[in-house]
Amino acid sequence: MQGATEKRMAQDHALTMENRRRAVVTGVQDVECFNEEVVVLVTAAGTLTITGDSLNIPELRLDEGRLVVEGELRTAEYEGRMREGKGGLLGRLFR
Repeated sequence: MQGATEKRMAQDHALTMENRRRAVVTGVQDVECFNEEVVVLVTAAGTLTITGDSLNIPELRLDEGRLVVEGELRTAEYEGRMREGKGGLLGRLFR
């Protein structure tokens, strides 16, 4: 049963920004690219690109799907589609 709980945690996604200095991201599946100006993440909601200055990653726990980015955050932009369950409300509305 614990495997199912861990799989669900990895699929849930949230982005919390604090004062444009810190972002906590959950549902992280992979880090594609990282430097002082850009962080590109694969999440359950699509590819997330965070830009800024003096960016660093003080915490990365891929087994939990959690990442923390600190620095001067400028943008957070998603690419790709959010993964939706079949038959969900949004899926029915936009068919």
